[in-house]
Amino acid sequence: MTRDFHSSEIEDISAELVSRFDAAWNERDADGLAALFSEDADFQFYYGHLVRGREKIRKYYQDKVFPYLEEGLRHVTRKYQVRVLTEGAILGTGRVDLVEVDSAGREVKIQRRVRVTTVVVWEIDEWKFAAVRVMVPVK
Repeated sequence: MTRDFHSSEIEDISAELVSRFDAAWNERDADGLAALFSEDADFQFYYGHLVRGREKIRKYYQDKVFPYLEEGLRHVTRKYQVRVLTEGAILGTGRVDLVEVDSAGREVKIQRRVRVTTVVVWEIDEWKFAAVRVMVPVK
């Protein structure tokens, strides 16, 4: 069953979903991160690797991403904008910074800046990421 959402609601929902993604990434929580994706979602990294399916996304982050991250590295989504595509689909675009933080949590240095494009879908009773594309911006 679908329902109508107001544009301000869509902005709030999207901001909350992105915030949950940042939190799961920063906690190195592969289960929590995967829970934000639809069952058949896909995730393409900036170097071209494509991972398909919620469980494979979870496993990829658990085995290939999180174990190799520096302790003080944080995922910070900035300037995330959304547009409603259909009643049950949202297109999102934004910038993500991978930021080094000091022991007090202050940002010290941006290690990598990427652009993201997401498709978010209404699935049963909640919004989930259906597709994520990460790109390195061209200067």
